[in-house]
Amino acid sequence: MNSLEETTEQVVKRVLDIFNSSKLESFIGREDDKRIFEMPDDEFSTWHSIKKTPYESLVKAYQGLSDLRQVDTDKHPALTQHMNKINEGTEGILSYLEQELRALEDFKDRREQYQQNLHAGIVKIKEDYKFLAALDKKLHYYYETTFTPNMSGGPIHGKASSFTSRKLTAEEMERTLQVVEKQNLILHPVDANFGFHPAFRVAEAKKNKKTPSLLVFDEKQLPEGYSFDALSKFFLSKRNLAMMKLAGLEKPREKDHYYY
Repeated sequence: MNSLEETTEQVVKRVLDIFNSSKLESFIGREDDKRIFEMPDDEFSTWHSIKKTPYESLVKAYQGLSDLRQVDTDKHPALTQHMNKINEGTEGILSYLEQELRALEDFKDRREQYQQNLHAGIVKIKEDYKFLAALDKKLHYYYETTFTPNMSGGPIHGKASSFTSRKLTAEEMERTLQVVEKQNLILHPVDANFGFHPAFRVAEAKKNKKTPSLLVFDEKQLPEGYSFDALSKFFLSKRNLAMMKLAGLEKPREKDHYYY
């Protein structure tokens, strides 16, 4: 075997070795993968490099075969058989490999867009929670107090809550309900001061755990057009009741329970 023929065999062997040893993962038509998209950047960079390297190596190998086509086989008849084998599929395989590389880069671009949307979503969540916290400060406050629960008991020191004279605006009420739905929060009626009428509480839903209130407002602070009955369609919805059950909270009672 002359040196040129030997070179051809070496290139063919290199291509086959790479192809056979590489666990090629197809990315053509690959759907978004949340597990991969949410990898930390450094971890994703390593993953991307591992997936890309065998394709790039194969492309270089097949490009090497393409270069051998320039050899004048008339002068090297022994190469004709090898070159025919090379020409049979090289172009199609090379085109396929390049398509896979483009698909992998598209997958990478979609992951970047996912990360941007995820970041924007986190920012939006923070904005929604800030809105509830700021509104709560305008409507509701805590103060230090001392009270005796019964005639024989001793005084107890603690905090009690009360409400300001400010009312919710229709826009604030509408956004509050939107945030509750969007962030999958709980809205439910509670007893207001001394239990003579209801108030309403917004909180996160965590399994069997009472979480701090994000917003508390009194029935008297509702804007025009809103009432216990109007809000009941929100706190008696399937979603809200499921969240309350998850958190270990009792289902809201009948309207009369909250009035004395």
